[in-house]
Amino acid sequence: MGFCYFKLRKHENAIRCFKKIIGLDPGSAINYANIGSNYRDMGDRKKAIEFYTTAINIDPTIEFAWDNLKNLQNID
Repeated sequence: MGFCYFKLRKHENAIRCFKKIIGLDPGSAINYANIGSNYRDMGDRKKAIEFYTTAINIDPTIEFAWDNLKNLQNID
């Protein structure tokens, strides 16, 4: 459901869905990364970086989290 909200650009709803999953499984790295993508699209660079970093710390194989984190950190 979170991904559907993301595609519809209903980012706050998507974030709520992904946070519910994290509440059930705090080790679900992909959901931290998904929240990061929502914050990125909402223009909240700081929160996006925070969530991408958390995702990578849990699972360093999530390529889109690395890519987005690098892009966000290179913005001046």
